[in-house]
Amino acid sequence: MSYSSSATELTNGVEGAVHCGSGMKRRRTEDSDCNDNEVYVKQGRNFLTILGNSHTFLSEQWKPDLCTLYKPLTEDIMINMRNIEQVTFSTGSHFLADVGGSYDRSQQGCSINMWRYDPNQKHLYIAKSLFFNNAQLYDAVRRCLAGL
Repeated sequence: MSYSSSATELTNGVEGAVHCGSGMKRRRTEDSDCNDNEVYVKQGRNFLTILGNSHTFLSEQWKPDLCTLYKPLTEDIMINMRNIEQVTFSTGSHFLADVGGSYDRSQQGCSINMWRYDPNQKHLYIAKSLFFNNAQLYDAVRRCLAGL
């Protein structure tokens, strides 16, 4: 995989897109394969951008003991990774909500938890948690995070 200052394309066959960047430009050394269903990785600042799609869910109210309710990501989101202290990954069954926020179903998948530090209480907490029911999209986001 090579990167350039313009969009580099990853073929993954899923709807939606992921954009990430580290602010560093790398010279493109090889061409990439393209088709109509792609996830885009874009060099930029320290933002992780995920376009709203049917395979991604978000929670900003994480609860212990797997009680977190994830809402569908219906709009694009940009997360400033400079404000995130730690990122953890997990797999398992998660609770999914409908667009209105009511429980809809449980589903197997992967989650990415983004931790921040609370200086008043002096501990880390999960500020955002993303759930993916599509392994290819989850892997694309992990690759983006590894490149930041």
